Amino acid sequence: MASEENLKSLREKGMNYIVAARHTQRDRYFEEFEGVPTKEIETKRKERLEAQIKEIEGDIYLLCWGQKREQKGRAIRERFQVKLEESLKKLQQAVESGRLKDAKGVEQKIGRLKEKYQRVSRYYEIETKVV
Repeated sequence: MASEENLKSLREKGMNYIVAARHTQRDRYFEEFEGVPTKEIETKRKERLEAQIKEIEGDIYLLCWGQKREQKGRAIRERFQVKLEESLKKLQQAVESGRLKDAKGVEQKIGRLKEKYQRVSRYYEIETKVV
């Protein structure tokens, strides 16, 4: 990834550049693209992409997405969802069978699962009850 310092240097030299943005960086500009016309592009592999282009703060941003990438992302999230739910069921069974009694240990295991399955854990609200 390009640092802000590197980008500044490129701008000062009047050079053209392309930078790929991570999802977290990309997400903060989504609102800027509302109402921008979408163009359909056909790739060499005959895949269809949708794209929007907009100038923001002196830089030109190109937002692209395609159905195949969307399907891949969905499949990855579904796989992580299944794994998270299976892990939570195993944790529940360990608690119910008495193998895991410490509330702090349960919380730690839940924390590790949330970290391991970050892509989907944010969509879950996991509660524990001390009985």
